[in-house]
Amino acid sequence: MSENNPRETSLWTNDFILTSLSNLFLFFSYHMLTPTLPVYVVKMGGDKFEAGLVIGLFTITALLIRPFAGQALNVLD
Repeated sequence: MSENNPRETSLWTNDFILTSLSNLFLFFSYHMLTPTLPVYVVKMGGDKFEAGLVIGLFTITALLIRPFAGQALNVLD
């Protein structure tokens, strides 16, 4: 890379912006689902314990799947 060309050293490339926006919307949807899921469980006839269990399983599953998703994405490189 040449230090004289600012386009080669710029952080704000199209790929970076699209990746940042996709991460923003991904985490936004996750954080919108977290508070509404227990309300949905209770409205469907579940009690508070079941709502907590659903949120706990949802969170644990999200944490456990990330290493496998990361390995799958590394295969694409």
